[in-house]
Amino acid sequence: MAINFDALPNSKPFSNPEPGTYYATIDTAEMKQGKDLSKPPYLNLKYKLKDQTGKSAGVIFDIIAESEHNLMQYKLKRFLLAIGVNFNGAFELKDLAKLCPGKEIIVDIKIEAGQDGRPDRAVVDVMKDEIYYNISEASEIFGEGAINASDAADAKVKTADQVIDEF
Repeated sequence: MAINFDALPNSKPFSNPEPGTYYATIDTAEMKQGKDLSKPPYLNLKYKLKDQTGKSAGVIFDIIAESEHNLMQYKLKRFLLAIGVNFNGAFELKDLAKLCPGKEIIVDIKIEAGQDGRPDRAVVDVMKDEIYYNISEASEIFGEGAINASDAADAKVKTADQVIDEF
């Protein structure tokens, strides 16, 4: 097959989603260690986004980390509620990595300005509303005609033991 050089794009075919609320499927969840080895590992998440009509809206990455900061602890709690897992007592972040892939949630997104020559990027908006939502809230967020809204009504929060038993 011949490649027509003149038909190749002149710029990167990349764009960020508009700020807003999206369906997100957790594609990958893995523990990573940052450059600063004195800090604990963090959970690195990759979301595939869809808009309220079900149209693909791109991919974003998110980090869930252990922190003493109230906002980060609130973010973690909202994430746990969104994926439908209710941990009782203490748990390890690495346990969460096993439970996340394939889960569907709803997430608030904003565009963060790039720094040091990097382009702007879409990130989870921790300052907007409730950050993450369980899929059962789809009709409340997107309206009665929301995709997955009928299935979402059956979504229930489970304990970590119930989820682990499903594996």
